[in-house]
Amino acid sequence: MKRRQIPIIILVILLLSANVALANKQGMGDPQAPEIAGAKTIEEIRAKFNRGDYAGTRLDAGKFIQTHPSSTACPEAQYLIALSYLKEANEPAAREELDRYMKNYPNAAKAAEASATLRTLEARRFQEMYDAAQRKQAALEEQNRKISEAVEEMRKTAKTDKIYIVIDVQADMIMVKMGNATLYSFPCATGKGEGYLAATGGIEAFYTPRGKLSIIKKEKDPVWVRPNWYWLERGEEVPEGITNTERSVHGYLGKYKLDLGDQFYIHGHPGGVKPGKYTHGCIRVNDDDLQILWNITEVGTEVYIF
Repeated sequence: MKRRQIPIIILVILLLSANVALANKQGMGDPQAPEIAGAKTIEEIRAKFNRGDYAGTRLDAGKFIQTHPSSTACPEAQYLIALSYLKEANEPAAREELDRYMKNYPNAAKAAEASATLRTLEARRFQEMYDAAQRKQAALEEQNRKISEAVEEMRKTAKTDKIYIVIDVQADMIMVKMGNATLYSFPCATGKGEGYLAATGGIEAFYTPRGKLSIIKKEKDPVWVRPNWYWLERGEEVPEGITNTERSVHGYLGKYKLDLGDQFYIHGHPGGVKPGKYTHGCIRVNDDDLQILWNITEVGTEVYIF
């Protein structure tokens, strides 16, 4: 009796079917299964988000979308990225990711929810912009009021023989005057205006105040106690539990400091001073000019800033 031979084509089909079955059993045919070392499944990413590991969620979700672009779980991975930013109160990044979600997956299960959240964030952003404009307008009006009052006060002082200081912010000049005569004048640097805090994404005002002030304290060899913005501008977190001693920097303010109140000073700088608007509100002058100011002024000397 002759043994029947199985055609080669049938053997090939059987072998291919067996490989596909094995791949499915191992998860290799699953579009949600990891394909590279370190990649996570959508279930693992979801669990990480629920644990509050938002940075890890973004890392794994981004890797998942990159390695499984056709997976039906990609919309959820993208949405988890947006939600992770919302949980961290990073609204600019959340808006960007929600916008990407809407563009890439307009018919996804969470599309309506994402759209509503995006509209809420946009409305809040415009409200914040409006409120900021209102505050800026109010601050400008208050500044103009102080300048007007300072002009009147300076006119009175100019009729006496008292020494006083005039700082012209626009011209980057500081003048020592008696009456209408200018005894000394030299360049200075003043506040840069609004500054960006890279660590928080926030904006902080670093303006030199306008109006009439006075020297309330004079200090030799001052120590600079670094404020929080020193770290935040650099994109760093403020060191937890840091003491004033650890914040202190010797020599940064020059040899002398003339205190105008509210943490605004006239001071020097070890690298010298070029005229301009780049300080955090203080008035910087060169060492020789600072020496003149130190010698000629006293506590109570009036300072007019325009």
